[in-house]
Amino acid sequence: AAASAAFVQPPRRALFQQTAALRVQTVWCSASPGPDNERLIKLLVSILIDLVGVASYAVPLAGEGADLAWAPVSALLVNYLYGNSILTGLAFAEEVLPGLDVVPTATIGWLLENTELGRSVNEASAPPPKADAPSSAGKSRGDDADVIDVNGR
Repeated sequence: AAASAAFVQPPRRALFQQTAALRVQTVWCSASPGPDNERLIKLLVSILIDLVGVASYAVPLAGEGADLAWAPVSALLVNYLYGNSILTGLAFAEEVLPGLDVVPTATIGWLLENTELGRSVNEASAPPPKADAPSSAGKSRGDDADVIDVNGR
């Protein structure tokens, strides 16, 4: 009885998840895992997000209802991929507003992140650098004028 208790099988679900993760890693990372491979995966996911959004045109009347359900999912995925609140809002609006499904928002986000044109747009729209805080010239480390003693000693 002690020998059979020593061997515990992992739950089937956990085993399946580990196997599936290994298969995905083998397929996507068969080359060296690096920035180029990560960019390719991000591009493919972006294209998939946009294709799901456009797929609602396949069903004429039910498509708008599907867009309403897909809009928050699309926005969350775009936010997860790119972390840009403006792009996230555009992804949501693109799915909610009729006729804008053909705009590939997620793929545009990838282009903005990974191309020279996108980098120049990002640099042009960046806020100006903040002015430096006033220096503490003239104060020595022993100057306790700004120290508040909360214990009253």
